[in-house]
Amino acid sequence: RRHSKSVTEKQAIAKHQACACFLHFLNVFERACPPTEYPEAAESLTSQFMSGYLDPDLGHILETSVPPGDLAAVAAFRPFVAKIEKMTRSQDEEREMELERNARFADLEVVVAKLERDTQTLEQRLSAAGSEAERHAKDLLYLRQRQKKGEEFVNEWFKKSCCLVQVDDTYQGAIAGFLQFREQFRGRVGQEFGLIGFDATVWPSNANIVVNSMNTVAQLLGMSSSHMAWIQYPVLHAATNLNAMVKHRHLLEISMLKHSIACQFNVQILYAKPDARANDNRNLSQPALCGFHSNYQESPLRSSKAVAAGTAGPCPLIKVTDFIQYDESSKPGPAMRCEQKGIPCHLAMIDGLLSGVELADEDRVLFVDVLPNTYCEFGRACVQRAWDGSGKSILYIGFWSQEQFKKNQKALREIVYQGWDAMPGSPPQSRPLEENEAQSAPSLQIIAWQNGAPHWPDFLDTKFPEGSSEAEALSRKKQEFLQKFPAQPAPRTGTTVRPGRAGGHCDFSIDGGAKPLDITREIQPEQVGEADFTENRLGACDAKGRRPAIVITSSFEVWIGNPSGTEGMNVEAQELFGFGVGDYEEREVRDPTKEKFGLPFRLTSDLDHISYQKEPHALCQFLRWLATQRGMGELKLEDHVIDTRFHPAVSGQDPVPVTFRYKIAPKENFVTHVFKPKNDGTGRESGTNMFRAQALGTVFHQNYDKVISNKKAGVVWEVDFTSSPPSVVVSKPKVYLLCALHLPPKTWVNLSK
Repeated sequence: RRHSKSVTEKQAIAKHQACACFLHFLNVFERACPPTEYPEAAESLTSQFMSGYLDPDLGHILETSVPPGDLAAVAAFRPFVAKIEKMTRSQDEEREMELERNARFADLEVVVAKLERDTQTLEQRLSAAGSEAERHAKDLLYLRQRQKKGEEFVNEWFKKSCCLVQVDDTYQGAIAGFLQFREQFRGRVGQEFGLIGFDATVWPSNANIVVNSMNTVAQLLGMSSSHMAWIQYPVLHAATNLNAMVKHRHLLEISMLKHSIACQFNVQILYAKPDARANDNRNLSQPALCGFHSNYQESPLRSSKAVAAGTAGPCPLIKVTDFIQYDESSKPGPAMRCEQKGIPCHLAMIDGLLSGVELADEDRVLFVDVLPNTYCEFGRACVQRAWDGSGKSILYIGFWSQEQFKKNQKALREIVYQGWDAMPGSPPQSRPLEENEAQSAPSLQIIAWQNGAPHWPDFLDTKFPEGSSEAEALSRKKQEFLQKFPAQPAPRTGTTVRPGRAGGHCDFSIDGGAKPLDITREIQPEQVGEADFTENRLGACDAKGRRPAIVITSSFEVWIGNPSGTEGMNVEAQELFGFGVGDYEEREVRDPTKEKFGLPFRLTSDLDHISYQKEPHALCQFLRWLATQRGMGELKLEDHVIDTRFHPAVSGQDPVPVTFRYKIAPKENFVTHVFKPKNDGTGRESGTNMFRAQALGTVFHQNYDKVISNKKAGVVWEVDFTSSPPSVVVSKPKVYLLCALHLPPKTWVNLSK
């Protein structure tokens, strides 16, 4: 470095020290810097040093630091040091990514190898046990034979333990039915005790029913001193008034006196509401009476604690949401809320009436339901008691109207069938395997084995980063696996899934590979902003929870939207709206698409969707679930003819069924249940076009042929099933969204286009 004037010795020493310090740091920098970057950086640093810019930093370091020092302490070195560190980090990250890629690739190879070994194991298992179609046919044949035995058991059980007599308002044949049922006990050891039920909680609209049913009660009481009437008086509710209630109670008492029934044993039924909400205003008591025939001064049933104390209970009421036939679209009315009490409540009543009565093991208790409530709850309670073993078994005799038969007989048979189905002495729930069939779950390394079938393990879907080549390769493997072993979703039942009672999956190899509509698919329809959505509205309902806002326009188009949201809404397949309350009419329907005045229950294929417990499923998959989980090898489909489909016949061989695929056709006479909404304003806000979602569909009144029906949304029928007789029965039509989509804030989507 040149100087314009001479320097002192002290200055010269300082300059030499700065020069040595710079050369030291330059040497340190050279060792850390990539060779390609060093020359340019050294030239820049040297130029700055020669100009004297580095002297202050170098002097400070010489005074305050010890070798080797920190490059970053010299301001001129910092940009170059930062650049080197960044380059080093980038190189380290690249090495780490390369190592991670190599690890993922190695991991993928391990996973693929395990998948291939498991697939080979499963294929060998299938080939050793015969074709899936052959095993499917054997399984269903076994289930049908087992069902037949169950039906025989139910019929035999009803002959011995339960008698249902269908009567009209004259009650003709009621006593004859009772005597015929009781004939089987002639000559048997033990005494007969009879409880004669008369539930007038909700007063019958037909006066003849009251007169003739009370006459029947009197005849039954007159048969034995061990018979006692259990008469529940009318109660006050919003659909009646005090004058009517007093009048009806007076008519009952006059009728009892006329028929020589003692009226002095009044009982107050006490109710409890253990699971009720705070706004549940159902009565906590009800007046009743224990009646005896005046011809008998004594009766063993007079020792009942209910007779002695004048109270029965507390009897627990079920929650309103647990009511039979409860539906959100038609909230229970006042009569239904006070009439329906639940099986536990009616069992508590029976136990209260029998408490204090000396009953020997060989004695028989008959409950004769002369005037059942709408839901025949005493019948359900007596049949349930026969299976839960929680107390003295009660033989049940019910005098039911035609409507009660239609609504309740299947429910009683279902209780008995399910009891038989779980009995230790019943045939095995699944077909015993033959010698050449696998006896246990296969040994698999990575594929899951659930419910007697292979399943793709969920953890593999997130094993590799989304979008990576490994994730794409594993996705292709998953598709190959599902082609060989199709996934079979099952309806949610609220109970633990049992081991499969039948093997096989829905075979979609027929009809050109047609499959049920994938309701999980996400679509991206055209969106309209809130400001531009000016359609004339026939009816609408607000968004609630995961359900979007819904509008039906004057042209009967269905729109869904997120009008007031500040965030986007992810909408999945779900129920959108219903058609409110209504009645069913059975009549001939040739072309359901032209029905303007109702919604006919008509399915065209086993790929059509139905809904079970609010979950939509393809019919064939629901029928498979019924077979594998409930043992329904054969059943009927209301209003339809259902037959197994077969593969094309091969010469010299029996036809092979297509596993869990069915031909669906209307009945030969085309008689169909047509749901006719009442359109009585239920579910509509007074004076507005706003509805509850459960009743929004009533805006299609007399235009039900215009209800939406496409791949985005359409009518899905809610169904239920009964085991005895085995059948799928229709419940109600609803409109379901049949896809998934995203709704940004303040946007609307037209589902009809």
